[in-house]
This record gives sequence, C-alpha cells and structure tokens, in this order.
Amino acid sequence: MSSVRVSISVDTSQVDRDLIRVGDGPDKRHHLQFSQVLDRQFLEISALIHVVTGSLKDSGRVGGRARREGGWEGQIVWPGVGAADLDPVPGPPRDPSRYAEYEYNKAGNHDWLRNSYNGDPGYVDVIKDFLRGTP
Repeated sequence: MSSVRVSISVDTSQVDRDLIRVGDGPDKRHHLQFSQVLDRQFLEISALIHVVTGSLKDSGRVGGRARREGGWEGQIVWPGVGAADLDPVPGPPRDPSRYAEYEYNKAGNHDWLRNSYNGDPGYVDVIKDFLRGTP
C-alpha cells in the first residue's frame, strides 16, 4: 500500500500584522475622528441650552487630545466667568456655572445635558472602524 500525505499550511502574516496594529491602539486619524464626534456632541448640547443672558452658552469649551500613556480623552466644560458677573436680583443667576445648575434643576425640559448621558454611538463607530482596520 502506498502512503498518502496531507500537508496544511496557514498564512498568519495578516493576523500577525493586525494583532500588532490593535496592540498599538488607535492612531492620530482615529483621535481626530473621536474629536469630531466630541465637537458634534458639543454643538448638539449647546443647542439645547436655554439662553437668558447668553453667559452659559458663551462660556462652553470643547477639546480632545491623545494621552501620553495611550488612548484619547475629550472634555466639554462650561467653566463660568467667575464672581465678577454678579447675579441679578430678582432673576436667574448670571454666573454660567451657577446658571447651569439653576437651569438643570428647573422643572420641564431644561436638562440640557440629557443627550449626553448614554454616550454617543459615534465613539463606538470609530472603535469599530479601528478594529476592522478601516482608514
């Protein structure tokens, strides 16, 4: 009886490259995409701010950056203008950080942060693109 030999060869070079890429983490282009999602989120949240004096809406700032230890972080802040902007009597507070709390605690549809609680699916889309290797 003659012998039969079966040889199987698997090329894992692409898998190896993908594992290295995933291990390195998202690159600058993904960080830019994260920042674009954050910018859009800032515009959407800002559009919901109930404007009385304009000081809260005008004080908003947004920014994202790559972290030294890896990853990306972004922030949306309404820092306020400080005590120099005295509160009117009567009426709502004019200091943006105090006004933010005032608006948030009012009855009705004044929770201008409501769309940010569950995160934004845009961040997940960027991560999926990264994992797929999509540019």
